[in-house]
Amino acid sequence: VSIEAQENTLGYNILFGNSPEKLYHSYMTFRAGNQRVGALIKGRNYFVRVDAFNENGITEGACVQL
Repeated sequence: VSIEAQENTLGYNILFGNSPEKLYHSYMTFRAGNQRVGALIKGRNYFVRVDAFNENGITEGACVQL
């Protein structure tokens, strides 16, 4: 998963699942750039959303299909 760096961001939550309405799994990181999520299985379709957060709250990202 590739994450674009955002200003004033403490970290990122990578949410993923089998449909856009069912992003039940998550992975948290404090770095932007390419992130390897070991729970993703090669050859399966996933929907992924990256949310940025800091001490003021969470900014929800767009949901995309991998």
